[in-house]
Amino acid sequence: MNKTEVLLREINQLTTVTYTFDYKPEISDDIQNKWQVILNVVADLLNVPAGLIMKITKKHMQVFLKSSNSENPYPLKGKDELGNGLYCETVIGNDKPLYVKNALKSEVWKDNPDIKLNMISYLGLPIKWQNGEVFGTICVLDNKEHSFSKKHITLLESLKNAIQTDLQNLELIQELNSLARTDYLTGIANRRYIFELLNNSIKEYNKNNSKIIISMLDIDHFKKTNDIYGHHTGDNILKLFSKIIKNELEEQDNIGRIGGDEFLIIFKDKSVETVEKIINNIQSKIKNLKSLAKYNITFSYGIAKVNKTNDSLTDLIRKADDFLMKQKQQI
Repeated sequence: MNKTEVLLREINQLTTVTYTFDYKPEISDDIQNKWQVILNVVADLLNVPAGLIMKITKKHMQVFLKSSNSENPYPLKGKDELGNGLYCETVIGNDKPLYVKNALKSEVWKDNPDIKLNMISYLGLPIKWQNGEVFGTICVLDNKEHSFSKKHITLLESLKNAIQTDLQNLELIQELNSLARTDYLTGIANRRYIFELLNNSIKEYNKNNSKIIISMLDIDHFKKTNDIYGHHTGDNILKLFSKIIKNELEEQDNIGRIGGDEFLIIFKDKSVETVEKIINNIQSKIKNLKSLAKYNITFSYGIAKVNKTNDSLTDLIRKADDFLMKQKQQI
């Protein structure tokens, strides 16, 4: 998980926090535009020069969005290093609101980094993903002593909750998209999505003359294995089979399950000889895996290369399947 340390200025102590992990969805333009409106409104209603949504990274607090009023001194995407005792570090480290009425009258806050911009009054709240990972903060700052009322704090809390709801919805959409593309048993691409990826790869070939090779794999005598050992064992074999293949592929390659025991691999930027070598490695790994040894698992495969005579999904699948069936007939 992504972890970093923030400095709690009030006790001069570092504490570890978990922040946005790589698998989190990106914030869409529509959401950012919505948040921008929120910042502009809150800066206007609270009569402050700066409204900010800050994002925490490994080493910095970064201005993700800023109110667009001309008095706002913070540059968009501007950042300060963690460990300097920023207002927002304490908000995130304590996981609760922070209100500093006048930093110049506080021994703790009088020399904090925002004083350089004359931001002496601060009110901020943490923004978090649903699982507790920290996104950052929403805060308002003033260049004069500011007495924020309970209504002001309640308003900022409501806006924070609206932002966190947006983050939750983004995660839900991401999860639904993933479910729609993923094979429920093996966790790899399902039939619909792997064919979508193949269509995209064919378009890539037609546009850039990219090297695209596909391989269809089919486990030999899988029905017999299911009949002897049961479907639960068969499911575990499919999971292991998928995992072994995936581990042998490079990041730009794709694998999907297109039927019960049928799989499709899309290889990019590889020669036929390299693909053959990869498939041989897969065969060797499966043969030598102790948990599969008793089932004597083997598979047949077919290969087809995208070229001028095989430039459609149907042509490619037919050619790879013909290759595969010739292997099956020799078993």
